[in-house]
Amino acid sequence: MRTTRWVFIMSMLVLLSNSLSVFAGLYEKGGANGLGARAMGMAGAYTALAEDETAVWWNPAALGEIDTLRLGTSLDSLYDGQLRSINLSAAMPLPQGSAAGINWTHNAYLESAAIQTDSLAIAGSLPLSRDKRLRLGAGLKVLFGSIPRVEQVYSGVGLDFGLRYTILVADEQKLNLALTIQDLDTRIEWSNGVSEQVPQSITLGSAYHFNSSTVAVMDMEMVHSGQEEAKQVRILRMGVERWFRDIIGLRAGYILDSDHATTFSFGAGVKVSGWEVQYALLGEVANLGLSHRLTLSYGLPSLPPQVKSIEPVSVATAVPVAQFEFEIIALPEVFSPSGETLADSVVFYMNLIEGDWTQVASWRLRLENSEGEVVREFAGNQYADQFEWDGLDRQGEVCPDGTYAATLALTADKNRSLGQAAVLVLIRTEMPDIGIRVSPKHLLLVGKRLQRTIRLRMINVADLTGVTWNIDVQDANGNTVKTFSGEDTIPSDLRWNGVYDNQKSIRAGYYEVILTITDAGGQFETASQIFSVRQVEPKIRMSVSPRLVKIGDQRKGKADFTVSVQPKVGVENWRLEIQDAQTKAQVRTLRGIGAPPKTIVWDAKDKKDKYVKPGTYFHATLILFYSKKSEVRGPKIALATDIGTEETGRSLALHLTMITFGSGASTIKLADFKRLKQAAETVKKYAKRYCLQIKGYTDNREAKKNELELSWERARKVKEYLDVSCDIPDARMEIVGYGSRLPLASKTSAAGRAKNRRVEVVLIIQK
Repeated sequence: MRTTRWVFIMSMLVLLSNSLSVFAGLYEKGGANGLGARAMGMAGAYTALAEDETAVWWNPAALGEIDTLRLGTSLDSLYDGQLRSINLSAAMPLPQGSAAGINWTHNAYLESAAIQTDSLAIAGSLPLSRDKRLRLGAGLKVLFGSIPRVEQVYSGVGLDFGLRYTILVADEQKLNLALTIQDLDTRIEWSNGVSEQVPQSITLGSAYHFNSSTVAVMDMEMVHSGQEEAKQVRILRMGVERWFRDIIGLRAGYILDSDHATTFSFGAGVKVSGWEVQYALLGEVANLGLSHRLTLSYGLPSLPPQVKSIEPVSVATAVPVAQFEFEIIALPEVFSPSGETLADSVVFYMNLIEGDWTQVASWRLRLENSEGEVVREFAGNQYADQFEWDGLDRQGEVCPDGTYAATLALTADKNRSLGQAAVLVLIRTEMPDIGIRVSPKHLLLVGKRLQRTIRLRMINVADLTGVTWNIDVQDANGNTVKTFSGEDTIPSDLRWNGVYDNQKSIRAGYYEVILTITDAGGQFETASQIFSVRQVEPKIRMSVSPRLVKIGDQRKGKADFTVSVQPKVGVENWRLEIQDAQTKAQVRTLRGIGAPPKTIVWDAKDKKDKYVKPGTYFHATLILFYSKKSEVRGPKIALATDIGTEETGRSLALHLTMITFGSGASTIKLADFKRLKQAAETVKKYAKRYCLQIKGYTDNREAKKNELELSWERARKVKEYLDVSCDIPDARMEIVGYGSRLPLASKTSAAGRAKNRRVEVVLIIQK
């Protein structure tokens, strides 16, 4: 009968424009099914990430993450427009960490067979652990549809189940693990009496949140066809999502099934004031064409949790006959009736402020929970200054953890009231699983200063009251270097600048932060985390181009310093000092706030905004200030200003002589002194109309990175000889070092390099 049914359906659908593949797509698990454009943008790898109204379909356990009422709708154009779909979804939180959601989806394939299907799903979620990190969800859905052209309709009921567990990895990092079972024994009944089973799928999912903006997801889905000839299909889905400023989101996904068919997906979204608009594009599935989905959703503003608190009852005063005033004190205020701690009960003490105890004829002690229900009551006709409560209710059962109000009422003779007083006590039989997180876990110490303030975050402590807390920071030797402590409530966040209790600065090494919480009943919980501090020496790299600045030249008239600094974080300000290499005088200082830019430009002007003298040799040094007491100096960079044009329309250049040097040397050879003296005699003939330029050079292999300095030093030695020995005025001579620029001979031969190691003496005569 079942085989005959499928042959009939397949024959009719093939005749009706090959719509069989689309009909199968209504129930298939590897195509464009599901809800929401955000999920489709990540290829449907959404089992562990679903935290909105679409969790009704993806994983009902995730509904518990919703903290406000959410509404959503989607419009789908699937398989190149062959299948159109619309859905409406809603979800809202419920008390005790539970939640519920509902979804309606309508699919229509208007060509050929004109198939139409609908599904209505209702789902809920409950926490399975006290910290609400483990959740269970279940959903019930009703399926119905029709194929008018073959006069067939169907209906059915299905069940979905889901689990989700969250692991806190580090600050802002967490891992969600999920399991879902969809269409557990879901069957549809056709109008002709034939029953069919909808394919069942089991999905294992994970979602790793690197931070609040970036997440990577992966699902492994196993689908069972549910028919007599069962076929097992495995589908791997992967996706990533990145939000920018929590406004614009981009996502992508990839699908690979057991038949080696692959598909990609892409998506984007915008969030503004609770509204979200999402779009997704899914590649071809089974050669059916592209699929598009547009989703619009809205979430009401989240409301803070409403916790009912009990206010102490004001102390009543006297009766008309005589003044009478008292109070009630509870010790301890927090106790644990578990038989396992120091404080298994609480003792209430009466403290007389004014009056006489002989006036008391009877008393009544009433204990109420946070809902105002009386859980225990004591009474007596004789005076007693203290009462003990073991935490049991009227049925002898231990009362649940929570806050209780103890109200003591006193009565005189003839039922005259002496007043009443109240005090709050807290039952806590189990401390919560607390945690502490250090951010960042790996810190850098630059000089004596930390790059960032250390942030200590306490986890799961918001509801703890009536406790004492202590945070110890210990070094690798177990010595406590810093302590924080307090009572009653615990701050969720502390900042530490890295200074020890003895005012010493933190040092490099490993540290452990230990949080200890103790209540009045003697119960305690601890949590710890290790962080490291690494000493780093800042690295400064700087180069300059050109090294020989031609003053007034449009292209080479400025020096561009290219700067690379590691680390940049923590730099308060910087300073670039330019000194005369010979006199050590400060020529110019450039400065800025924060880390230096990649390029610093010097316009060849001094501190008086005048151009520096041509033919001057300079040293430039970059200094970083990480604090007032911590500065780092970079290497000295050499540069010089050119001595100008040799020959113009108003001057004539005469090359008087050239001398050479040994490799790496700046000492003048004995044979060259005669040449210099002859050049000096020529210079003296033009005493009133000359300027002497002395130019130093190196070869391309000597003095790497210091060639400018060596060439300048060679020129300086020649100038010194001409000044002292030949009596040529210093003011008439200009020197400059060109390094290995402007070679005179070959760079590759030893003879050529020897000629390039030279000093040229040039006479500039004014016409």
